[in-house]
Amino acid sequence: MLVGIAALVIAVILIAENSQDATVKVLWATVDMPLWILLAITFVLGGITGWFVKARRVRRGS
Repeated sequence: MLVGIAALVIAVILIAENSQDATVKVLWATVDMPLWILLAITFVLGGITGWFVKARRVRRGS
């Protein structure tokens, strides 16, 4: 639990400190957005992925 809270605090600091713009190219689309939004999206997607992997391991009994 403590590691999760520490990771959340570090992520919030990292997101808050990065306010410049970033260009993201995915296949044919190019999107300009603030870097903090990109970092927040990446953090949320990583959390969702970790949750699914953990749930799958629990169901399989590993």
